[in-house]
Parts: sequence; structure tokens; C-alpha cells
Amino acid sequence: CYAFVAYQTAYLKAHYPVEYLCAMLTNSKDNMDKVQLYITEAQKQGIKVLPPDINKSNAEFTPDGGNIRFGLNTIKGIGEKVLEEIAKEKDANGEFKSIADFAKRINPSVVNRKAMENFTKAGAFNGLEPNRKKLFNNIDNIINTAAKEAEARELGQVSLFASLGGSTGGSSYQMTNFELYGNDEEFTDKEIQEFEKELLGFYVTSHPLESIRDKLPFLTTHNINELEDVANDTFITVCGLITSVRTIPTKKDPTKFLKSGILEDLTGEIPFVAFHKTLEKFNSLIDAEKKVILSGKYQRKDENNVQLIVESVKPVENSNIVTISFKEELPFEKIVAIKDIVSAHKGNDPLVIKPNGTDDETKILTSSNFWLNTTNDLIQTLERNFGDSILVSVNSLE
Repeated sequence: CYAFVAYQTAYLKAHYPVEYLCAMLTNSKDNMDKVQLYITEAQKQGIKVLPPDINKSNAEFTPDGGNIRFGLNTIKGIGEKVLEEIAKEKDANGEFKSIADFAKRINPSVVNRKAMENFTKAGAFNGLEPNRKKLFNNIDNIINTAAKEAEARELGQVSLFASLGGSTGGSSYQMTNFELYGNDEEFTDKEIQEFEKELLGFYVTSHPLESIRDKLPFLTTHNINELEDVANDTFITVCGLITSVRTIPTKKDPTKFLKSGILEDLTGEIPFVAFHKTLEKFNSLIDAEKKVILSGKYQRKDENNVQLIVESVKPVENSNIVTISFKEELPFEKIVAIKDIVSAHKGNDPLVIKPNGTDDETKILTSSNFWLNTTNDLIQTLERNFGDSILVSVNSLE
């Protein structure tokens, strides 16, 4: 029976990947690690995971064409009564046509200020008004309009246009002179990312690491979601965003401190600890909201108790990828000479070899044993000794 269930699951994943992943996401919505795993799997398959939408979202994760749409109940602070009110109104009178239409039709005693703020910050109204900041600054206006509409409906008021059959959305009251005030200034990308992380648990519209997604394989030994099968005390390098960190005095000597925190990449997150000896070198680099490359030992006590013991830290903005492109086939002696020079400049910048020249797309990422401390002296030494045979290029990450 287990084999048959496994076959059914594999069939659904192969032939109905969007529906399958929606079901898995909904089933795992309270487990952030699993949700991140399924989102990463969707992205690998070219399936976009879209933010919640007041019109297109149901309560749970649902298919939206060939993509996956976040459900409205994934937004923190949105209660069942709010979801029921919105679903009931959409079922009765169709999708909301504008923010004005939404204000006209909702019950403000159910869809209150906090719900409006959370919907706005999570991007659920983007289909009606793409400027989140402008909308956020108009929440008082929307709530007041909704309250007037509700009061008018209760009193049975009928406008001239409504009496002539011009009403919409199931209301007999015609709203007039509604508009959003203010300029078109939008929240920054960082602010939007923080809103989505706070309310959805994930960066949906964009991720702080998105700009270097294609370079991450050259910076790390593992993605975080690949660490499950890594042996205890393996030396690893991971790159991500520090989402939280705290400073703690050590038990043996309260005058010395350690830092513990969470590092998140595009696939998951891992706790880390940096002891006093590490902080003496890298303390200023270990702070919340910093993009860093952490190297150290992966420790696993059990499947629910893992951490990275940090030994070195490098900020992403100071990281480079060094590429050596061979212009011609080199004799063994020259290759050994290049290796000796590289080994004398050991550091944290990844070294990539293009063995077939600058025009070939083949790239070989070297072992971290050959990663470099990129200096002008290193580049000049390589070019001085092998300039006719190789091309050295240094690409900054940001």
C-alpha cells in the first residue's frame, strides 16, 4: 500500500505539478522549513509562487494558471471571519473592481483597520492599486468610506442613480467622490521585503539575495536545504541573509561574548553560533539584515538540532569571483606554476576555471582549497607570468 501511494504521489507530481505543490504547501503551511522547500521546488520547475491577491486568492494555496497563488489565510492577523466576509461578497457580486468598489462593498466591522493594513503590506491589493504606500496612507479614508456606505445601506438610502438602476455590487447606495490622496511615492524594496517576511513568513515579490542568485553556486559548498545529509563536523560554506542575531555573555567568562542567530538563503535557514574568538575578527559583520558568506563546521546533534559553528565571515558586497580563462592549451608545468601562485594567495573568493578559452561556456568551480584573497599583486603576478596564455577577470558580486 505504501508503494502504491508513492506511485500515486509521483504521478501527480509529474503530471500535475502545480496542483500537487499547492496541496503540499497547504498541508505544510505551519511548517516554515517545508513550505520553503516546496517553494524552492516550484521555482526549480519554473513555477512562479505569486503573492496573495484579494480577487484571485482563495483561503489556501491555489493554482493560478501555470503558477501558484498564496492564500489569504497565509497572511498573519487575518481571521476566519474576514475571509468568510470577503468570500461571501465575491460569490454574491463578483470580483472587486477597484479600491473604491472594495470600500463600498465590505463590512468595516469585520474587515477592520488591522486587516486592511496587513492586506496592503502583504500586497493583496496590488491588483487593484499597485502602490502599497499610497494605499497604506489612505486606510483611514477607505475605512471611513466603508463605514459611511454601511450606514447608508442600513438606513436604506437610495441615490438618484441607484433608483434609475445604476447601482452595482448589490448595494442601493451610490458612492461619490472617492479618491486616493497623496503622491505616488512607493515603499522601498527593502521595506516591501520586510513586510512580506513579517506577514507571509517569506520574501515573495523579491528576495534580498535575488540579485546574486546565479552566482550563489560559485560562492558556497551547499545550499541550506542540502545540509540534511551532510556528515557531522563537515566544513561548509553557505551564503545568505542574517535574519536575526543576539549577543550572549559566555558562561565561563561574562566579559566575553558569543553571537547566535539565523542565516537564511533562497532554500531555507540554519542557526549559527560565532564564539568569542571568531567575534574578535568578524564581530561587526555579524548583524541582522546583513548579506554574508559564513564558513565553519556543520554540527548535528539530531535531526531537530543542527547549527553552524562560524569560523570566518565575509560580506557579500566585498566578495569577488575570479575567473582564469585559458587562451591556449598549457603544458603541465605551467598549470602547476599557476596552482602554486594561487595557493600562495589563499582566501574566500571563489576561483573559476574556463579551460577552453574566453568564448566557451564551460566553467569549473575549483575546490575551496584554491579560493583566493584577491589582490592587485595576485592579478599582476598571474598576468606578468602567463599573460599570453590566460585571461584573469574579477567580477564583484554587487
